[in-house]
Amino acid sequence: MDYPRPGASAVTVQAPERSFMLAPLEGAVERASIGETSTARRVWIKVGLQRAQDADLRLALIVPDADMSGPVDAQFQHALFGLIAFGAAIFAAAGVLGEFAVRRKTARVMNTIARIDSGHYEPGTTASFPRGELGEVMQALDRMARSLAQQRQAIANHTAQLERQARTDPLTHLANRLQLLEKLQLEIAQARRQERLVGVMVLDLDRFKAVNDSLGHSRGDALLIEVAGRLQESVRPQDMVGRLGGDEFVVILPNLQSTEDVMPVAHQILQALTLPIEMGPATWQVSTSLGVAIYPIDGSDGEVLLRNADVAMYGAKELGGNRMARFCEQMDQALTARLQTEAGLRHALQHGDLRLHFQPIVDAGTGRVVAAEALVRWQDPRRGLVSPQEFIPVAEDTGLIVPLGAWVLRQACEQARRWQDDGWGDIPVAVNLSARQFIGSSIEDEVMQALASTNCPAHLLQLEITESCIMDQVDQALQTMHRLAALGVELAIDDFGTGYSSLSQLKRFPVHKLKIDRSFVSDIGRDASDEVLVQAIIALAQKLGLRTVAEGVETPEQMAFLKTCGCDEFQGYLIAHPGLAADFTAVLQQRNQPGQLIP
Repeated sequence: MDYPRPGASAVTVQAPERSFMLAPLEGAVERASIGETSTARRVWIKVGLQRAQDADLRLALIVPDADMSGPVDAQFQHALFGLIAFGAAIFAAAGVLGEFAVRRKTARVMNTIARIDSGHYEPGTTASFPRGELGEVMQALDRMARSLAQQRQAIANHTAQLERQARTDPLTHLANRLQLLEKLQLEIAQARRQERLVGVMVLDLDRFKAVNDSLGHSRGDALLIEVAGRLQESVRPQDMVGRLGGDEFVVILPNLQSTEDVMPVAHQILQALTLPIEMGPATWQVSTSLGVAIYPIDGSDGEVLLRNADVAMYGAKELGGNRMARFCEQMDQALTARLQTEAGLRHALQHGDLRLHFQPIVDAGTGRVVAAEALVRWQDPRRGLVSPQEFIPVAEDTGLIVPLGAWVLRQACEQARRWQDDGWGDIPVAVNLSARQFIGSSIEDEVMQALASTNCPAHLLQLEITESCIMDQVDQALQTMHRLAALGVELAIDDFGTGYSSLSQLKRFPVHKLKIDRSFVSDIGRDASDEVLVQAIIALAQKLGLRTVAEGVETPEQMAFLKTCGCDEFQGYLIAHPGLAADFTAVLQQRNQPGQLIP
């Protein structure tokens, strides 16, 4: 049975076909592809006939190979092309999706980098991160952003803290000089527009250095904190209180209508700071010197106003402290002179321009010189001999009194030892101790060094301590005096009668002499009250077993009265003026010759 393709030639049986058909059947169906070329090849399929097996008949189905395999090849080709197209589509889609995912991740990375570069560190990139290297990069960027955010916050906190420190006093938490000047310039500009006044007060605690020296710096800091609190309670709500440093405070008073508006605030401050302050077991009485300068009368600039208020404050100190002073041009001139005095005194200490003068102290009964008081003098190359009243207060305020006092101690010990070596016997030299020297912690060391360096016996040195200095801190003064007395030096209370001594305390002091202040002696013969006081002081000293020395004896009438009262020793211009060591030696030669008695 031939099934030719339309238009094809009929099948012809050749040897291969015949051999296939005549070959015995090995199965129910056999198949063979016979043909010399692909176009002529046919598929022969033979089967045996079941009913004619004995006749050995076979049925052959002949189909062109192209007709049989063509649809299969076409279907395969279609399937292959479809598979290829589907695969290409899959790869294209995967490429597109991959490109989109990579671009998205890359965009997120770039956005994060741009955000970090612009300084925006919060919030982080995302809570979840993709896998792979880009995810690791994103995690690293997120960690870096958070770290930068924390560093920025820390820097902001430190900057704010530094800003506060730069503008605030660390001890009292008041405004410091920088903030005060900013506030002052702002108030001046506003006052200029509104035609108002601005007041500036500079306050300085009187004798604050004595607090530090006697009670220690921690107690001094506590006192400054208490003063700062009282100042803030004393001013108006619109006023600013600040601290320049040390014990110096500033109050800015804006929006004043007249200069008299300063007075109520100043009085309130002085009253608040005059009240006692509890300092642990001790009570300290504070006083304040207050200087005032007013815009635009006393200056049109913040720096100028502060300076002029400071000058006025020193003017208040010159008047005795615990008061207010308004700036004037004369104060500026006085401050200039004061600064020149301070600079000259420093130069004198360094270049040996100081001199020590000695004033004799004589026995009331014999007239012989029994002691000398050492008095420092300043021999200025330009101005000549400078009065102690001019430079001693400056030395006290600036602290130069400490090296000055140490120099006096050494020179006095050296001269006392020299007079002893020259055969004049024991002529003790009395040295005045300043308040800062006395309450300082090193006074015993200074005395021991002066005695040791000059090889001077301790009994040839007398130390004079003012009554007011002792009574400020009685317990501490008592301890210091006992330590000094243990060195072998003699102690005397100077200016007795001016410092309101407690008689119950006086008997506890290890002193040898009371020096009657010249203010009482000068009025003998003119003021009966002073005469009574002198008699009482001498009688008190006699009862306590102390010798008395009258200062400022200038007339025979004064000396006669003091003798009748029982005064032991005299000192004053009637005996001799202070002079150099050679002048004092001349007095010794006049009064201390053997067997000589001078009334």
